[in-house]
Amino acid sequence: MLKFKKYYAVILFIYALLQFTCSNNPPIWVEKRPDEISFWHGIGFASKEIDNPKEIARERAIYEISSQIKISISSELDIVVNDFNGSVESAISSITKSRVQLLLPKLELIDVYETKDGTYFYVRLNKEKYKTEMRRLRQNAIATAINYIEQADKVFTIESLIWVQKAFNEIRAFNDEPIEISYNKEKFNLYSLIKEKSSTYKKRILIEASMNKKSLVTLLDQDNTLILNVMDKVTKESLDAVPIKLIADNLEYSLISNSDGIAYHIIPTFSKPRFYNAYFEVDTDRLLSTLKKNNKVLFDAPLKSSFSIEILKVKAMIYSSEKNLNKPLENAIIKPMVESSMNTHVNFVDENPEIKIYIEANTETKSVRNDNSFPYFVYGTATVVFENVFSGERFFNSNITNVKGADFNSQVIAGIRSYEKLSKKLVEQLESEILLVQSDNDK
Repeated sequence: MLKFKKYYAVILFIYALLQFTCSNNPPIWVEKRPDEISFWHGIGFASKEIDNPKEIARERAIYEISSQIKISISSELDIVVNDFNGSVESAISSITKSRVQLLLPKLELIDVYETKDGTYFYVRLNKEKYKTEMRRLRQNAIATAINYIEQADKVFTIESLIWVQKAFNEIRAFNDEPIEISYNKEKFNLYSLIKEKSSTYKKRILIEASMNKKSLVTLLDQDNTLILNVMDKVTKESLDAVPIKLIADNLEYSLISNSDGIAYHIIPTFSKPRFYNAYFEVDTDRLLSTLKKNNKVLFDAPLKSSFSIEILKVKAMIYSSEKNLNKPLENAIIKPMVESSMNTHVNFVDENPEIKIYIEANTETKSVRNDNSFPYFVYGTATVVFENVFSGERFFNSNITNVKGADFNSQVIAGIRSYEKLSKKLVEQLESEILLVQSDNDK
């Protein structure tokens, strides 16, 4: 009995050793690639030194099968490649990618083998099952695509572009050979029909821009609205929910038409004369954003339209009352400084102004000079107001006070020194609050 127990223990040890030895031998498919011609085989390896080696090995195994499918597609290819940059290779890659996505559930996981160096992943795909599945999926895709085209044709809306894109996505994996169908009792190549529909739908969307003015003026015009009217070029009916890409002054805006087919964009106030140019188009990227993942967008570059309006110098007239120690100045000081600083923004006129600029300025003394060792001190005050002639609105109001001027010989000269400082402060204020701030819109 003791001898039996002794030999039993030895047998168990040898069996365990054999099991351990066998378990460390790699599977045959690792050392010798499977050669069953009824299958496509994919074997991927990923080193343990990279993140998530098992998943990477799986992706590489699937890629290997996709490469074999690609060769199969290449040998049978019969397609118009214009929509793939005129490249057969691009067309093949696009079709292959679509098919692999469809066939992922049909891939057989044969084995996963891990070593101290990394992970091996083995999948395969039965060629006959692949062909059978492709025929089934192809028929389903054709039926679905035709249904999408019918939906697009019922009533033309922005949704029609989405339906036709969906139709394209359905047959994308099967564009290696012509798909002949009957639609509205006529014979078509399905791919060509979808392309024709997409082009027709895109051209039917008309966007027209307008404003209630033929030109704008600097400084004065505020919150002017650019109106984009979106309609069906064929029926002249308005189209709502149309996404629009508007580009103006190197800035891009996203708009969308309302239930009346109208989209609005506020044009800012400008300080310098120039032309304001805007470019707009249907934003197909935004429209089809939910369909773009893993899919080529069917539509080519959208039709662009433009709008331009001239920004003219506002006509202004200055009313100036400038006094020094309550006596009118023979030669105004502030007025020419204002005119000089605003000359590129404003057209100064003698009659029929659009804005009026009022300048009121004076100086005063606040103390008596004690003796000749002290200078004369004079303090200046200036008020400047910009008024809209048409509305009476005052849109700029500046009041600068207690600006000191000094001179050892004359109070009058001290007043002039005060005026020089007043003019400088006023110009700085004009530039910071009106000219430079609004110039941000001119860039």
